[in-house]
Amino acid sequence: MLKADLHCHTVYSPDSCNRLDWVIRRCVATGINCLAVTDHDEIEGALKLKKIAPFPVIPGEEIDTGQGEIIGLFLKQRIRPMQGMEDTIGEIGSQGGLAYLPHPLSICRNQPLDVGVIQGLLSKVDIVELFNSRTRRESADHAWLAEWIRRGGVVISAGSDAHAPHELGNVLIEMDDFSSPQEFLRSLANARFSMKKTSTFLRAVMNHRVRSIIRLCASSSPGRPAGHL
Repeated sequence: MLKADLHCHTVYSPDSCNRLDWVIRRCVATGINCLAVTDHDEIEGALKLKKIAPFPVIPGEEIDTGQGEIIGLFLKQRIRPMQGMEDTIGEIGSQGGLAYLPHPLSICRNQPLDVGVIQGLLSKVDIVELFNSRTRRESADHAWLAEWIRRGGVVISAGSDAHAPHELGNVLIEMDDFSSPQEFLRSLANARFSMKKTSTFLRAVMNHRVRSIIRLCASSSPGRPAGHL
């Protein structure tokens, strides 16, 4: 049985202080044995972690399309941002990946989702994130989301959206092992979720400025170049 977190960030995201060795250490401590790394507009950290982690790592990317963010899972190459939602989802599919819609109702994001655009593309989305441990405020316009889920055809997920080590483990997804993206989808459809919110206090403490300081200190450690272990 896997215990997975399917939405997290490393120092390869400009707003995260999660060094790769810190991610491994935290995952081992919390029992996470499957991780999807979804850095902002970048895949290098995911590919590096996949090589060194003692557990399966799913290479992903959280892509700013200019019409909201979409995550690609099981990617092989970086996808360029700001191409629009439809073309980005198309590129995810061309790599044999899965399209994962994160925090669809969040209204505290720099890249708000264009609901009108995504409603025309719902048939191309594989996974929707109904719980995000860092989401503070959600839109009241959720009828479209409820109807989409009611109709079926999409798999529900949750994510810690971890940008700092203490946030890894805020979501644990218990699911069967898999050997392909389609097996992953079937396993996720029958998964069990354990979830908790990041407290308002911790979100305030781990704001962008503080995370930047931690990143600077981490990168200046002896033998630890910026962006590496």
